[in-house]
Amino acid sequence: MCKLVQFLVLGVMGICFSAHALHSATLSVFPNPAYAGDLVSLVIKESIFQSGPRVKHIVKVGSIEAEIVNVSGTIITFRVPIETNAGEVLVSHEYESGDSDPLTTIMNIRNGAMSQYALPDGINPDPSSQYGKPIEAGKNPSGLPRGPIVYNPPGGYSNTPYENCTPMHIIDGVFSGRVSGSKNEWSDIIPIQGKFSNLYMDYCAETGMLYVLSDWSKTSKQPDASTCFSYFEILTGDGTEHWEIKINNNVGNGYTIKKNGIDISKNPDIVIGADYSFSSSPLASFSHTIYEFAIKVKPGNFIMPVYSNPVESSGPVVHCNSTHFGLVKDPSYFHGVLSSNGIELRRDERYVPLAGAAGLTTEPMVMAGTLGNSGSVIGRSGSVNPVLNCLSKHEIDGKFTRFPDSTQEWSNVRAATGRFSDLYADYCDGTLYILNDWVLGSEEPDKENCYNLFELTTGNGSEHWGIFVYHSLRKGIRVFLNGNDVSNDTSIVKGGKFGMDVSARDKSPHTVYEFGIKASEGAWKMFFCDPGPSSFCDNEDVNIPRGIQSNETGFTKEGELSICREMPYSYMGINPIINPLKIENNIDKPKENSSIIVLRTLDNTSEWGGSVYEVNVLFDEGYLIPVDVDINPAKSITKNIRIRSKNIDGRSIRAIIDAPEGLEHSGELLRIICKSDNFMRDTTRFTGSLNIRNESRIMRTVPIQNGYAINERRFPGNSDQMNANILPITTKDGDILKVSFTLTEADHLSIKLYDETGRVLRSLPRKHYMNGDYVEQLPLNGLQKGMLYVMFTTSSGKSVTVPFVNKD
Repeated sequence: MCKLVQFLVLGVMGICFSAHALHSATLSVFPNPAYAGDLVSLVIKESIFQSGPRVKHIVKVGSIEAEIVNVSGTIITFRVPIETNAGEVLVSHEYESGDSDPLTTIMNIRNGAMSQYALPDGINPDPSSQYGKPIEAGKNPSGLPRGPIVYNPPGGYSNTPYENCTPMHIIDGVFSGRVSGSKNEWSDIIPIQGKFSNLYMDYCAETGMLYVLSDWSKTSKQPDASTCFSYFEILTGDGTEHWEIKINNNVGNGYTIKKNGIDISKNPDIVIGADYSFSSSPLASFSHTIYEFAIKVKPGNFIMPVYSNPVESSGPVVHCNSTHFGLVKDPSYFHGVLSSNGIELRRDERYVPLAGAAGLTTEPMVMAGTLGNSGSVIGRSGSVNPVLNCLSKHEIDGKFTRFPDSTQEWSNVRAATGRFSDLYADYCDGTLYILNDWVLGSEEPDKENCYNLFELTTGNGSEHWGIFVYHSLRKGIRVFLNGNDVSNDTSIVKGGKFGMDVSARDKSPHTVYEFGIKASEGAWKMFFCDPGPSSFCDNEDVNIPRGIQSNETGFTKEGELSICREMPYSYMGINPIINPLKIENNIDKPKENSSIIVLRTLDNTSEWGGSVYEVNVLFDEGYLIPVDVDINPAKSITKNIRIRSKNIDGRSIRAIIDAPEGLEHSGELLRIICKSDNFMRDTTRFTGSLNIRNESRIMRTVPIQNGYAINERRFPGNSDQMNANILPITTKDGDILKVSFTLTEADHLSIKLYDETGRVLRSLPRKHYMNGDYVEQLPLNGLQKGMLYVMFTTSSGKSVTVPFVNKD
């Protein structure tokens, strides 16, 4: 009885009361999860919120009271307090009067903040710079968590009992006040928050009309009315409809709406209208840009990949032009499902960023359609076609695989043709196979850094994918599904490879990317971007080749695998030579005056990339002279290799080698045929450079270990039973060379230090040693620069020579 009296008193006072106490009202909050600082909406069901001049609503997030921005009959919009901690929190609503019990619901607060708070700032009018420099997206990528989602029944939450929602809208570019249903337009529709706006969408299933209002509160200074406009691109009907919508700020210039490339602006059966105003809104009390339109669309999955409006002026009035100068896009994209139940609206962050991925070119074509086990619909947006499934056998190798039974992979699949790509898709037993025939990549990009970036949604938008197919076999493929790294889950990821191949569109070798993922049935869509020819896929200077970290490339004798190395001891300038090339050419017998030096690598060259490499070698004056170069195909780093050109000028060598099928493994790079000269120095040092390139430019440089050839006839080392090493040491009495050696049997041993001409510079007297390990010392002060040798010789004729370079 007391409660009834209370309700009657409130009614007399002009306060519309809620039925909290009369019905079992419940609360929901959208979007959920959200970030601290976000605008969110509290929705009441089976009741309405009280209204009136004396009603005060209190919304708390945890124990913190939230700022209420707007109240309607069924929705309260509030801002999540910025100090709210991440995790599950209780959201409560009550009246200051305390006339009913509080209602509660649970909300999930995410860590951090939306990436939308980065660039763009909504002020810079230049599309070429407003999103910042391109993102090195493939460098240590991470998954993007799913964005917020809101649900709106046709006409909003107060449209009960249900009525056709079309009369609830007036297309005039403003929040129109009272409309059919005795409510304000848009008052019971939950918007989704973008970086610069609140986006309202309502779908009336009976008529198929989609109503859209862009409450672009960022732009609070009037742009130039004669040149500025808003621009939207929307795909509807599971990709069958591609809309381009331009709404001019000058109302007299009207609007242009195209469907699948055809202007249907004046077709009243499809377009109700579009309009602009500079006015206030329920969520922003100051004047700002607002755009509104309504079009008849098919139900199903939709996406708004382009959502752009004039920027906020930080100085003079902003002027726009036909290149979209003066406009800025929301950095997220909006998508969802239209059905008889209304609209499911999502906002997700982009794997393919508006700033672009460094070194990659974005394909303008958007793939869309539906995937189903009994058949699929696949194609470019606005031109999708029904197709059969499992039209091809598949081997994920980055090529149009030629199978042993003479069939060719993808030959029965119709490609969707874009500006830079022919895109092949085949859905088979729940696996989506994709091949991107990227004809723009006519020259192989950098192997180490480059990749193809794909962004997809599948399963009617329930699955959001970021897929990186790297050129490097070591990096392979990285796959993120709904923010989680699933790269190593073979039940989801079937593989991903890069290759160079020919195709129906381009008979010259070019870049090809292929992958397979386990994807759910339902609507799907895909964006992608790929490297340009000779791209490095980073933000560094494109004119500077990148280095390859390697110390496994250098010179050997024919038949040997151990690379000659100069081991630096830079603090004293004494560099011991490991594995010197011991040459036994006989100058007096021409038939015996020939030897082969091999430039080889122990690295896996498949990680180097390139289809051409360039070798430059310089022989210092000394014992050896180059006379020719050659390739041994059986021992080289790849198959079908050949020397394109060679030039030997005195002691200088330059050779360019073609490897049309790419580099594959370790092995020989070049063979150098040498002869010996009657020269006083019995040593030859050779230095070199190795450039990995394509037809356009040098892509990578590989360091080559310095090589040293010594005259084995002058400085023999014929013993496998004696080991010796050297180590420079600084003492208070000067620099010394510590020499260590091992004897397997007792013997007399002499130790001498020679220069390249065979002149003795230092020596220790012959001495008898038992078998075992020994250490002796040689003074280094006053020695000349250049190649020197320590020779260990026993009375029984065994010898070991250890060369080193004295640089100080």
